[in-house]
Amino acid sequence: STMGTEDMQMFCDLLENINVAEKSLLMCKASIGFPGNDAKLTGSIDIWWVFDLFPANGLLLLLAYLLQRHQVWQSTKVRLFVVTSPETDPGELRELLVKMISAGGMKINVKVLRLDFKDAPRFSVNIQERTGSGQKLPPVSFQEMDILGKSQSFNEDSDHDEIFTFPSVSIDDPTLNPVSSEIIETIPIDSEGSKLTALFERFSEASSLVITSLPKKKPEQLPSDWFRSVENLTSSLRRVIFVMESGVEKIQFYSE
Repeated sequence: STMGTEDMQMFCDLLENINVAEKSLLMCKASIGFPGNDAKLTGSIDIWWVFDLFPANGLLLLLAYLLQRHQVWQSTKVRLFVVTSPETDPGELRELLVKMISAGGMKINVKVLRLDFKDAPRFSVNIQERTGSGQKLPPVSFQEMDILGKSQSFNEDSDHDEIFTFPSVSIDDPTLNPVSSEIIETIPIDSEGSKLTALFERFSEASSLVITSLPKKKPEQLPSDWFRSVENLTSSLRRVIFVMESGVEKIQFYSE
């Protein structure tokens, strides 16, 4: 990063204030720049869920959905990479995700990657905030996921974020051919002991855009170390939109 030490500290303080205010944050990073309004990109928009099913209650999916309605991104395809624990049944998880997302009107290829939590140390704070423990993730509850995939209603008088809804469309499309699931055992680790850096490079290096959750700074981590860590994680990617969720996003998936 070209930011000075003081600027890095101010930015990290800003992230903390945004978190306290229960607001969502999008942070864009690019090695080749984001396209202008006259560009027409092809390739893929890759969404990465790292040990979190429906992070930000679907906001990452919403971003891809909205981008594809613009001429710059309308010729791209969306791929969803779900990083989950080795105990998860990848076939069952993929089947449920395809069913749920298709009910939301999106055409997506889904790939499930099973990985040990220790192989994604940058996301330790994210996991701790979800589970209250940094040691082990709870097993995926397919019953709970099935409930999430059904119609939901929210209080329209809520003071929190706007509710977005996706209309249902057919998913009888060749772009939804099954993508094999696997356990990643031979992927190399980076200087922080993470396999995600190599996974990002392997699957998304040539992608037009990657959308993923923002790894949160550890309490003892210096701002400069956190910036360097995030930079190294995505150094092979062309463009990235990091999402820091508020926990109160309301995005409704429904079927007609």
